[in-house]
Amino acid sequence: MNQRKIFSISMVKNEADVIESFVRYNLNILDGMVILDHFSTDNTVVILKNLINEGLPITLWPAVDVEHNQNKMMTTLMYKTFRKFQPNMIIPLDADEFIVSADGTTHPRKLLEELADGNIYKIHWKTYFPHEKDNPDYLLITQKMQHCIDGFDHTQEMSKAIVFRSIAKKYKPSLSMGSHNLNINWRFRAFTPRIKLQSLRLAHFPIRSIDQLKSKVFVNQINNLSRIDSKKGDSFHIKDLFEKMKSDDRQVSISDLQRFVADSYFPGKNLTTVTLKHDPVRLPFCTALDMKYTKLNEINYLENVLENCTVLAKHYADLKREKYSLTKTVFSIFIVIKGLTKQFITQRLLGFNHDQERYQL
Repeated sequence: MNQRKIFSISMVKNEADVIESFVRYNLNILDGMVILDHFSTDNTVVILKNLINEGLPITLWPAVDVEHNQNKMMTTLMYKTFRKFQPNMIIPLDADEFIVSADGTTHPRKLLEELADGNIYKIHWKTYFPHEKDNPDYLLITQKMQHCIDGFDHTQEMSKAIVFRSIAKKYKPSLSMGSHNLNINWRFRAFTPRIKLQSLRLAHFPIRSIDQLKSKVFVNQINNLSRIDSKKGDSFHIKDLFEKMKSDDRQVSISDLQRFVADSYFPGKNLTTVTLKHDPVRLPFCTALDMKYTKLNEINYLENVLENCTVLAKHYADLKREKYSLTKTVFSIFIVIKGLTKQFITQRLLGFNHDQERYQL
């Protein structure tokens, strides 16, 4: 019997090819999933609503801010989820992350139940790469992609933080970008140990097809350019591949997909030294994994790019209208102030009062 209530939180955008796999698999482990959709232009929302109509414990909220402030949005989502559903534990997950045990056989839920409250645990990625032996006819992503590199011995960024309600209540932390860490005031860090979990992993499927990569790169680069807080060097791998595919996207190959995964998630790692092992996610504890709503070739990257540009253009027009309205308001206030000032000078300083003169007998 489950002793804890365990929820996940996610912010998604254009994940139609993987979102059903993500939900159906992880709900074998979690009690509920809260998902914030950040203006998806593909079938992501349609698929999620179909899953909700099945009675699955999913809460879908739409994003309000077009700008992609992931860490702020995820932190807000975390506290809203704690308040509304009162879970004991929240696991921030991207739509391409699946909770698995390190040995591949133990039920991940059992391992989560055993974690001691009051610590900050970090689950490391086990990243799956596109491979020539992938079966494109499989819709369940854990069946389609089966070659990976285990990220446990790599950098600290290759992990996600688990957040206990007791930690959130006591220290009021925020999630870092990508939810790789939990930001806590320096005064309390000594009281909040960070523990690398050796028993759990996140099976990570960041790049799943050529069209999905095109959609990811084109949309992300356009959105990155729209951010006011972007810094030089941010998402350099996105920019480099964007420039390449912009000139001739037909050049993208399986090798390009693998190199993109390596550059993005294993920075500094020479791809030629990476040995991918065949290590499929095992599903002995899973039920209800029949895929009902995902189609083959689900991603239409050109449609996603155009729809994303439409959203940004409308947002830009709204901002221009607000600026114009504000300018008119300020100008009107200025005219009123100018008139009142003129009246004050005329009546008080120069001794004139036109109203009195008009009605004087």
